[in-house]
Amino acid sequence: MKMRIAICLVLLFTTKRAKAFPEIEKYPIYLVVCKTQYELTSAFMRPQEYYESPKFKGQIFSWEEYMDWYAQEKGNFTYFQDWNGFNIPSNILAPFYRGDFNPLTNKEKRLLSFFKDIEGDFYVIGVWQQGKALKHEFIHGLFYFDHLYREAVRQCLGHFNVSKVKTALLEKGYHEDSVADEINAYILTGIEKLTDVKEEDIRDLREELLKIFEDRFGYSILNAADNFLTQRIHVIYF
Repeated sequence: MKMRIAICLVLLFTTKRAKAFPEIEKYPIYLVVCKTQYELTSAFMRPQEYYESPKFKGQIFSWEEYMDWYAQEKGNFTYFQDWNGFNIPSNILAPFYRGDFNPLTNKEKRLLSFFKDIEGDFYVIGVWQQGKALKHEFIHGLFYFDHLYREAVRQCLGHFNVSKVKTALLEKGYHEDSVADEINAYILTGIEKLTDVKEEDIRDLREELLKIFEDRFGYSILNAADNFLTQRIHVIYF
């Protein structure tokens, strides 16, 4: 009798818990968390720049070629200190799997190993443990996958003068094709790293973009905690 009561109590508890805490459907977004900024930038540099470099987008290039160009542009090779987050659609990895970018570094090989058996279209974002880029990269993933959200953002940007932000992004090293995506992510999460862009330049636009995000997804990106976001994506520790 006691055994039967115990079983009933367990079933009752688990049923109530399942109703109270339904399983959250995850976006096809994979977050790679690295221990250090160096580890992160070393793993992601070539895939990211193949995706959106103003110089190397869509081209096959070596580490030395990219380092030489970056140092010439910046006055020194500061890539490992300059970037805190990364984002790429899964198709960008194809030439790396094919061997077009050989020889790969050990960190590049490790990054590729996480996704070799995943089918379909997905999105990869990367951060490091002490960095603060999760929200920024998370927004990139949503912008890529949710066409209704992407279109609403593009329409919104068309009603504002974003020339200062666009110029700052191009000077920072983004490709023209990524500008709308980056304007949205930076304005929603912080413009501190964009030169000559002031709060008064983007205050009204930020309010509109925040409203678009909340209307589409049902929560405020500003108030969302990191663990709230990571519950909605797949997390991989490098």
